[in-house]
Amino acid sequence: MSTTNTPDDEETDSTIEQLQEATSVSQLDAILEENDVTWQRLGGEDSNNIGIVDMGGSAEQAFFERVSNGEDAVIEKKALKEYGDIETAIEELPDNPRDAVAELWNIPDGDLQNLSQEERGQLADQIQLRLLESGTDERPTIDVEDNGIGQHPDNFTDTFLSLNSDNKNTKPFLIGRYGQGGTNVYRFAEYTIIISRSHEGGPIGWTVVKRDRDYELVDGNRVDTYVYATNTDGEIFEVDAPEELDFE
Repeated sequence: MSTTNTPDDEETDSTIEQLQEATSVSQLDAILEENDVTWQRLGGEDSNNIGIVDMGGSAEQAFFERVSNGEDAVIEKKALKEYGDIETAIEELPDNPRDAVAELWNIPDGDLQNLSQEERGQLADQIQLRLLESGTDERPTIDVEDNGIGQHPDNFTDTFLSLNSDNKNTKPFLIGRYGQGGTNVYRFAEYTIIISRSHEGGPIGWTVVKRDRDYELVDGNRVDTYVYATNTDGEIFEVDAPEELDFE
């Protein structure tokens, strides 16, 4: 099966569902073998991404950075819903995440204990965390799913796949303003699967990040670097999202 930017609907469903269900390295290897995958250097051909990605030494901290990314996605989606555009949200919201969240969700005194059990449950449902069987006891697969702003495939390289980006730095109501912590997770996983769709609709994008210990540069030299999966045109995989596919 070959998935390109304009796939057959049956292949679309199959690829996305396989990616969502994959919990082991062998399962993902099989998916990648079924698709025409090329690998691009994370951060661009001139990027020394090893130093940036490997900067953190704690797998736990790297994981919680991904949770923070999900929280930011939920906060930004809520801000857009309430204020219509990001510029107005920046003007109207407090300039720190704690107070901004209290205002956006009407949390009395900023204390979650002042919400009902049902209200707390609705907030918690915005982010799902799962530890899944990977086939290796010491290394479970960690799944982080958020119902946040999402990203169009065209924006992956400026968001999920960016290094030291300032795309959040102008939004003081978000947690992850320094554009670095989330990428550290790549150090601790043999593969990282990224699947996303913009909250405004459109196609689903997907890619996979891994460490390549034998990446060939344009001049023929080989380096140890992080790479991400694209189609044969060097673009993020992009598939239509049929109504029956449960992927908001």
